[in-house]
Amino acid sequence: MLSDIKVVIVGAGGGIGTSLCEQIASHGGKAYLVGRNVEKLRAVAESHSWGWCAADASDWEQLDRAVAAADEA
Repeated sequence: MLSDIKVVIVGAGGGIGTSLCEQIASHGGKAYLVGRNVEKLRAVAESHSWGWCAADASDWEQLDRAVAAADEA
């Protein structure tokens, strides 16, 4: 079980990222979504009660901010 695990998924606004989050949650883990498309992230995260943060993974400052937000969530 993943009950004490929080996983940050980058590119989680749909497709494989969302499927990964669903698998993590189904095993008791906490998923935190990161991606560039705010509308997609919000829709996916809110439908599953997951945390999320909009960030471009190619920008280290944005990625650092997203990981910090996930850590606080």
